[in-house]
Amino acid sequence: MGSGKTTLTNIIHEKCFPEFTKYYLDDVDELNNIVGASDKYYIVFDDFSYKVTGRRKEDQVKLNKIFRVRHILGTDNIVLVFVVHYLRSLAVFLRSSQVRILTSITEPEINMYSNDYLFTISTLWDYLHYFTNHKDRYIVLYHGIRSGEHILDVTLTRRGKRKEKKDLD
Repeated sequence: MGSGKTTLTNIIHEKCFPEFTKYYLDDVDELNNIVGASDKYYIVFDDFSYKVTGRRKEDQVKLNKIFRVRHILGTDNIVLVFVVHYLRSLAVFLRSSQVRILTSITEPEINMYSNDYLFTISTLWDYLHYFTNHKDRYIVLYHGIRSGEHILDVTLTRRGKRKEKKDLD
């Protein structure tokens, strides 16, 4: 919480896709409610990993619907944004995405993200180092299908120092 996921989603819409109509959807089935509402869609599925684990049959149906989104909405002018908290359940789906942005990281997560081939292990370690040493900045790890991996400082305003996570041991 508080790593800037929603803020970043809004900035990307505002700066890169202002002519696209933004929709926040809670469920894939809500796509039916916006058919024909626009010719350019910027669709955000917030907290998506809580809703789809990928293990149940109904989750597979929902994921399949996402793959058919162009046909459902009748346009190729679609930007899909998935705000997820737990990548494990969606790693296979996310590997095929054109852009991935990581807004926070802890040391135990490094192996998970590298094992699922979402990011390279060396870049994850670099990101962890930069992220933990610049707690007053919004630091993200960006992976673009054409541009590779980059650590980006997307701070627009100074933020207060992040609280340290407490160990549960």
